[in-house]
This record gives sequence, structure tokens and C-alpha cells, in this order.
Amino acid sequence: MQAATSYHIKLLLAGFMYQAAAAFWGQDPGCPGLDCLGRVSLPGAGGILQLPLTADRMPFPTWWVLLGICTGVPGLQAAASDFPPPCASPIYCTGELLRQVQMNKLFSDDKHFVDMPLRGSPETVLQDFQQLVNAAPGGAVSKQQLAAFVQAHFSPPGQELEPWEPSDWTQRLPSAALPLSLLLFLAPSAEARQALWAELKGAAESGWDFSSRWFLPGPPPVEATLQDTQASAVVPVDLNALLCRVEALLAAFCDAGAGPSPAERFRAAHRRRVAAVRAVLWNEEAGVWLDYNLARRRHNRAFYPSNLTPLWAECGLEGADVEKALRYLESSTALSYAHGLPTSLARTGQQWDLPNAWAPLQHMVIAGLARSSSSQARELAFTLAQNWVRMNLAVYGTYRAMFEKYDVEGDGNPGAGGEYVVQEGFGWTNGVALQLLDLFGDRLTAAGPALPCSGAWVGACLILLLALGPL
Repeated sequence: MQAATSYHIKLLLAGFMYQAAAAFWGQDPGCPGLDCLGRVSLPGAGGILQLPLTADRMPFPTWWVLLGICTGVPGLQAAASDFPPPCASPIYCTGELLRQVQMNKLFSDDKHFVDMPLRGSPETVLQDFQQLVNAAPGGAVSKQQLAAFVQAHFSPPGQELEPWEPSDWTQRLPSAALPLSLLLFLAPSAEARQALWAELKGAAESGWDFSSRWFLPGPPPVEATLQDTQASAVVPVDLNALLCRVEALLAAFCDAGAGPSPAERFRAAHRRRVAAVRAVLWNEEAGVWLDYNLARRRHNRAFYPSNLTPLWAECGLEGADVEKALRYLESSTALSYAHGLPTSLARTGQQWDLPNAWAPLQHMVIAGLARSSSSQARELAFTLAQNWVRMNLAVYGTYRAMFEKYDVEGDGNPGAGGEYVVQEGFGWTNGVALQLLDLFGDRLTAAGPALPCSGAWVGACLILLLALGPL
């Protein structure tokens, strides 16, 4: 039963990932990778690039029907039996009081009652209600009596929290408040402000908030700024690489289940995306995948680590792709930074640009190179991992903390820029450090004199990260 439960959880997670990505980027989950006119669709940050390809229309049923087919009702029931009830409250989750309140339709919103905080203890409320039931004919309390009981024993929703202000709290505006407000204020009209706000929201939802990657360049020598953000015009490499990988995973998960399976449909969606990624995002001259700008109808040739995410996703790789991507990396100045790959080579003051580096981007590039059959690519993966882990350790030695982003210039410091102070913690930084220790732990060395990365040293690093940097 454990294996069945694990399988269902993985399938649900993959399904949610697929649904969330497809829904946000404007793609109908009913036809992943293929719209209802039989054209391959690549999602962009607010727009869909549609390409005619030879493929039969293959409409999908709704996700929940797919999930039911894939797992099977008996499997879901068996998996559910392993878990405790979602809520044990005899007032808000089960019991006669909840049943009568909902059956009498006291509130137009069924969730209203369960959001109402108690005025007294649960025991007192249940005891008073039982007395009311005992006095009612057949135990059925009238709607009027029930409404009076609820009003007497429950407070309206939203009153369960008490206002409290910490003694060391200092009221101040976030650093982004003035710049973004001023940016919107400078827009020439209400329509322009609304359009800019929509673009900024789209860029923020991409996770890269904010970056030159979303700036639509003006005519030279005018430099683009945050005000030129047009995320909706970009078909991003990394989003499509992620969806490509998720479609392959969903097919594999469905194959692992019993009974009829929609695995072939996910495989077909995966094949369509592979073809579209090759047709639209691959740039043969550059030897790498590049974001496609719908407004300019051309690739964005700027360096971003996300350009290499199809290596990590294994999205339709062809024979020479790794070698070409390797030459692309070596020909850029991105490898000249000793502390990691910069997020871009543009110095804009935004946090997803130079000189900041982010752990997830390091991991995807390193993992993509490391699984290659090219010894040169694998060696570069190790070098990048060595640089990143050493920098994490050096910055931790100075600040006694792990950070969400790092500065790849100078002696190594926490990152900066953007709309807020750099955050400590930090989940993805710790997770990537652990994965790199697992992948290269037998070869990594500390900075300075070469110190073999023994099992004890790796264990100490793991304990340090887990204890001082919560995942």
C-alpha cells in the first residue's frame, strides 16, 4: 500500500504542476501543446505563439477525469485509507451541528459557518446544542432556533485574530513602493498605466521579477528599462522546458499505474512540444535555445542561464546539442565569474540581472551538463558546482547565513537589487547545495589548500545546512 500511496502523491503533484503552468501561461489544459485548431501552441508570458504543424487534433478530457482514469477509483480509495481524516473537529468538520447548519442553508456560502470563531469552549457549545436537539421534535431544530443558536455561540468570520504590534516593529514603506508607484505615475494615460501594470504583474508571476529579459528594447542607442517591460511578448525557453519535462513525467507516472491510462496522450503532447521548441526556440547560429520575442519576431540573443534549461529537461535533444551549448557557454563571458553563473550580463539594478546569481538556475545548468555523455561538459558541470558550493560556504563563514541570491563579483557576497532586502534562509539555496554535495561530494574541495571532500566533511556540510538554513 505504501508504493501505491507514493505513486498517487507523485501523480497529483505532477498534475498540479502541469495545470498551474498551463493555466497561468494561457494554455488550455484540455489540449496541452495543441490548441483546438490543430496548431502547436507555445505559451508566452501572456500570449500564445501558434505554429502550424502536421498533427491530428487530440482533445483531452478534463484533468480530473484523466486523474480518475489514471489512478483508478479502487487505488484512490486504498491510498486514502492510509491517511488520517483531514479534520477532527466535531463542530467544523463532522457532527450534527454542522449537518443541521448546512442542511438548513443558514448561509448562502457553505464555507461561511466554518469560518466563524467560537465564543466559548467547544465542549460548552456542543453541550448547549445537544440540549437544543433533545428539546426539538425528532431532534430537528428549526431554522429560526438554529440561526439564534449560531448567533449566540459564534462570532462573524474574521474576528478570530487579535490586533497585536511587536514592540520592536518599525513602520516603513518597502523599498519598491516609491519606484513602482512613480513608474506607474509617469505613464502618459490611464490606459498606459493599466497596460504597464499588467505587464509588471506578468513579469512578477514569471518568477523573474524583474529582469532585462522582459524589457522590449527601444531603437539604439536608447536603453530599455523597467518601464519597457513587455513580458507578454516573450515565449520563454525555461517555461516550455519545464512543461516538456512535466509532460514526460506524467506519461511515465500513468504507465506505472494499473488499468487504462492516458499516458499516450501525454507522450503525444510531449512530442508536439519537442517539435515546437526545436522549431521556434532553437537558434542554430548561436547553438542554443533562445527566448522568442513576438513583438520583434526574433530571438533575444542575450545570455541567460535559462537558455540551457532544455538540457536539464532533456527536451528533444539531438546529437550535437550539448557540444553546441558548451561552445555557446564558453564563447560568452558568463564563465568568467568565479562565484557562479550570473543571471544575465546586463547591469540594470534589477535582481534577476548581473551581478546576481540564483541557485535554481545554477542547478539546472549544472545538472543538464552533468548528465551529458561529453566528458568536457561533465567537467564544466563539476567546475560550476565547485565554484558555487565554495561561494556558499565562504559567504556563510562571513554572515552565518544562507541567502536567496548571491553576488558573483568581488569576494562573494549576498545579492542585492530589486524591490526588497535580500532574504536569508533559504529553501532553494539549501536544496541546491545538498544536491551538489550528493552529486559531486567525492570530488568537491574547500577553498584554499586542497582538502579532500571526505564523507565526514560532506556530512558536516549537510548537518550545517539542515540546522542553520531551513528548507
